[in-house]
Amino acid sequence: MGHASGMKPVILMLVAQVALAGVNIFFKLAITSGASLPVLIAYRFLFSTAIMVPLALIFFNRQVLLHTLHDRFILFGGHGKISESLL
Repeated sequence: MGHASGMKPVILMLVAQVALAGVNIFFKLAITSGASLPVLIAYRFLFSTAIMVPLALIFFNRQVLLHTLHDRFILFGGHGKISESLL
């Protein structure tokens, strides 16, 4: 089992490279078929945001998130403490 866990980063990097290659191929096919470049770029940003925001909320440290929200609340003139029930 120790050998398999050492391969995890390599396998994840290979999966990421294959996914990126697939995205680039589909992007090139869409441009070649006459799709609008600004629209494709907007869709690419939309899909990447839709994937990254949930991942950030899942893996981001909860205490750091509360501290950041509290700092921003105070920065914009709020007084008091942000409740953990908001998250």
